[in-house]
Amino acid sequence: MASRNVERIRVAIREGLVEKAVRSLALRAYQALLAASPVDTGFFRAGWTASVGAPDRAGPELPATPSDRDTTVAQASGLLATRQGQAAAVAGGYKVGQGPAFIVNNVRYGVYLNEGSSAQAPARFVELAILEAVAATKRDLR
Repeated sequence: MASRNVERIRVAIREGLVEKAVRSLALRAYQALLAASPVDTGFFRAGWTASVGAPDRAGPELPATPSDRDTTVAQASGLLATRQGQAAAVAGGYKVGQGPAFIVNNVRYGVYLNEGSSAQAPARFVELAILEAVAATKRDLR
């Protein structure tokens, strides 16, 4: 039984099915996390980063405590556009040999948002977004 499963995995890798699944899931998860993220200045939403091989621990390039709201909103919008491009590149170019795909958000208050501190998003919105992306990817791959 185990050797049969191993062979099925080898075939899936050889035929590119694993790469297709990871590409689809990574892009869907990223999009679902953006859509689920509560937005005030856009700083938290712009904090989502996609990477391959290791999680991106650099964090957002915006100040942790914005001094000027309008500037922060504009900077967050620009950063979000950049990060969306990176996520599309990660998803589009993923190869199994690169290692796992990651989506992280290093904004310090993100934990509190996910615990329900924002009226804009339910508690555990991160987990709900991931579950939604997994379900949609499973449906598409059938």
